[in-house]
Amino acid sequence: MFAPRAPVLCNSVESNVAMNVRLARYLLILLIAVFSTARGAQAEPVAGDSARPANNQSPQAVQPGAVPQAPEVSRLALAVAQLGVLRCVERADQVARFVGRGVKEVLIVDRPARGTSADMVAATLLVPMEDGNYSTVEINLFPTASGCSANYSATLQVPESCTQAEKKYYGDLVFKPLEGTPYRLSMINDNARALSRKLSSGCLLTKHEAIR
Repeated sequence: MFAPRAPVLCNSVESNVAMNVRLARYLLILLIAVFSTARGAQAEPVAGDSARPANNQSPQAVQPGAVPQAPEVSRLALAVAQLGVLRCVERADQVARFVGRGVKEVLIVDRPARGTSADMVAATLLVPMEDGNYSTVEINLFPTASGCSANYSATLQVPESCTQAEKKYYGDLVFKPLEGTPYRLSMINDNARALSRKLSSGCLLTKHEAIR
């Protein structure tokens, strides 16, 4: 997401998905989730009412190897499938692939107790960067009548100045000062924006996108 190759940050999630493989990947995720649920009596359950964390419980960390997986499937998509929020399995995989790197990531998944937002899935993805730092990505998935909507916010603190960081991670996007604040804003499109904030040492970068 924030890798040095990252003029890709200028893109949106939708532009990075190969439409002709979406159905096959979705079916694969469901099969793996069913397989892992059938075998996972010894694993920590993630499906059903009893597995949903209460409001006063901590989010559940999904560590590498906790569920069977294949290189073609993101761990976020597997977790969402096991929670039973099947409308959002494909969207979860789509977002996780776009914002993550797939190696040594830490995934934390939380689902509110049953209520008005019972089917919303919230997750945090800690993405390791090449310099040893981590990008923090907050992801929310919302089942809808026609599928699943989502949003994410990716944050990274870097040692470079904001001018250097904007160029490095966002290419030719133009950032403009937000009057009366320490922030600079760039609108990527109608659904995505990037912010930079000067720190005493370095710069804080944040990208937000909504996917409907």
